[in-house]
Amino acid sequence: MKTNARKQKLLDAEHERIGWIGLVRLRDVYDFECFLMRRGWKACVADGTCLLRAMRDGRVIEVHWDPNRRKTCTSRYGMVLWYDFQIFEKDKWF
Repeated sequence: MKTNARKQKLLDAEHERIGWIGLVRLRDVYDFECFLMRRGWKACVADGTCLLRAMRDGRVIEVHWDPNRRKTCTSRYGMVLWYDFQIFEKDKWF
């Protein structure tokens, strides 16, 4: 069991270092930002390759564009909010 826990810890550290790649779709970045604004997040100035930057209670979410991979990249907390957006905003049942 120790090797599995060790491998999981390494994978978690790598995800935290690299981020979640290709999760946020480009066509939904504006809708995602509007969703965050309705939830009390404050939009910040995005610079460089940053497509979206929002802040709330000292926590900052950024969605970056990686030109080499041609995909978006976000942190784990951004991933959680993205799935929240997908479930409650995009789903027709709610």
